[in-house]
This record gives sequence, C-alpha cells and structure tokens, in this order.
Amino acid sequence: MTKILFTALLLISITARTQTNLFPASGNVRINTTNTDANLTLTGTFLVGGGAANLDPGNLNTGFNNLANSSKMLIGWNRTAGDGETDFISNRGGGTSGGFSFYDYSNSGTTTNLMRISGNGNAGIGTLNPRAVFDVAKTVSGGQLGTVMARLTEGDNDGGGTYLGVKGYTTSGGDINNIKSFALEHSFYGLVNSSVNFLRGGGTTGGAITFNTDNNTEKMRVLANGSVAIGTQDPKGYKLAVAGSAVAESVTVKLQGNWPDYVFTKTYKLPALKEIEEYIQKNMHLPNIPSAKEIESKGQNLGEINSRLLQTVEELTLHLIQKDKQLNDQEGRLKIQEQKTKQLDKMLNAILRQQTH
Repeated sequence: MTKILFTALLLISITARTQTNLFPASGNVRINTTNTDANLTLTGTFLVGGGAANLDPGNLNTGFNNLANSSKMLIGWNRTAGDGETDFISNRGGGTSGGFSFYDYSNSGTTTNLMRISGNGNAGIGTLNPRAVFDVAKTVSGGQLGTVMARLTEGDNDGGGTYLGVKGYTTSGGDINNIKSFALEHSFYGLVNSSVNFLRGGGTTGGAITFNTDNNTEKMRVLANGSVAIGTQDPKGYKLAVAGSAVAESVTVKLQGNWPDYVFTKTYKLPALKEIEEYIQKNMHLPNIPSAKEIESKGQNLGEINSRLLQTVEELTLHLIQKDKQLNDQEGRLKIQEQKTKQLDKMLNAILRQQTH
C-alpha cells in the first residue's frame, strides 16, 4: 500500500512540473509557467550570448544572412569587432522607419510611449516621431522642469536640487511682450539663482531674451530690434540703455552725419564775439550747446555733443587766429610809431642843443 501511495505522489509531482514546461512540436512554448499567450512565455531569467552570438563582421555566420526583409530582431554582441558591447539589431521589414520603441503598460491597461529611437538615429522621449537627434517632446508648462543637463552634489538634496536645466512656462497671458516661454535656469539648493529667459514676443517673430542673476532678478534685456537694456526693461528707443553708471577704457563714436569741418570753409559765417556775448548773457549757456536743464530732462547724445563742442572749438580757434592777426598788426604799428617817436626825439634834442649855443 505504501508503495502505491508513493508512486501516486511521484506521478502527481511529475505531472505538476510538466504542466509549467511545455515544448510542443507546434504551437506556443512555455517555461516555468502555465501561461501560453505568446509563442514563448518564460517566467524567470534567461541567459543568452556566448561565442556563437559574436556579431563581429569578420564572422561569416552572424545571423545577418537572412535578416533583410524579415521583420526580425537579432541580439548579440561585439558588432564593433572589439568593444564587446551588447547589440540589438532590428529589421523594419515592410515598415517605413524602423528603430526601437519603449512603452509602459500600466495595471489599468494604459499604454504610454516612453522613448523612441528611429531608424535614422533620432532619439525621442515622449514622442513617436523625434524631429531632432535628441528630441524631448513632452509638453512642459507652468515652470515645469523639462530637461536637466547637469547636476552638482552641493545642495542637490534640497528641493529640485542643484542643476542646469530647461523649464517650460507659457505662450499666453497679459503683456504679450513679457510672456516667458522657456528658460535655461541654474538652480542652487532648489532655488533658481540665475537664468536666461526667452520671451515669445508679439507673433512668430519679435521675441526677446532676458538675463537674470542674483535670486533670478532681471539685469539685462535684448529686445527684438536688437536694442540692449541694462538695469531697465525699456531702452527708450536707444540701441543701448544703461540705468546707472558705466566705465570704459575706450569709446568710439562714429556719426553718420557730417563732422563739423565745414566751419573752415570759406562760405561759413563765423558768429561775431559780440553776438556770442549777447547770447550767453541772455541764455546762460553757449550757442548750439544744450542747457543744464535740457541735459537733465532729455540726456545727451555723445556723438552729437562731441560734434557741437568741436564746432565751438573750431569757431573759437578762428576767432583766436583773427585776434592774433589783429595783435600782430597792432604790434607792427606800435613799432613804427616807436621808431617815429625816436626820430622826433632826436630832432627835438638837436634843436634844443642849437638854441643853447
């Protein structure tokens, strides 16, 4: 009786094991499972490779012989003939682009594309059609962090961490010229320290760029027309506007208009010094030179003021030349007068001597 019971238990055990491993002559194969939903179902790990899987182009039988137009995938290693890398090679068959796709299948039955590598080498995250060599196509908005290009250890455990990354914002809102679409941001200890911000502008063109530092505060702006504003958002129509002081070792101002050498032409009417005196007494500043009140309210164009100052210097130079000629003429006349006076003194002395004798 004991032998019969043992034999029965052994047969049950063998039957249970064979139910999880099925290798039929045709149909689906299962290993360590009773599930036969696919041609091969394996529960557990599997190990493949070895010398026979060496895809070195020097090997004659590497699996490539029948890969074309097969819609099959070949897994091997060492296709580079030396690096020893693992190779995944697929054939697109009747498809148009080929490549590899990676998906997530949730427990609720939702399929989500994670990454796509097209047959042309473009790789995309969040898209089935990457349009660049690397295309992060997930839509980010409201200050959401889309891409991190690098991280540093210090402060990286605080908030979002320490990184250089790209954030997406919006394309709509109030002032259309100040709507931030994207930003390249430097975060330190989870706080944005500095950034380069891209403003959308009034249409498909017209965008601007701002540069922020120190607690992500705007310090400089480049407008769509090329004007640069430092310390202000409005350059007031100037190509460069600086709200504050500036220093430079050298500044070259090149005017598009005439430089005031016309003062030396024969047709130029030189103002009389008397006219200049009367103008100064009435207006309390030189002719053609702005007053202190005008400078305070409107500022001053450096090129224009230099031109006007040079004109004034040239006019004064001509006046000095005239006065120098007048002085030279007066000196000549004085010398002649002195000579005549000396001759008269001699004649007078001679007459006086004759009278005394």
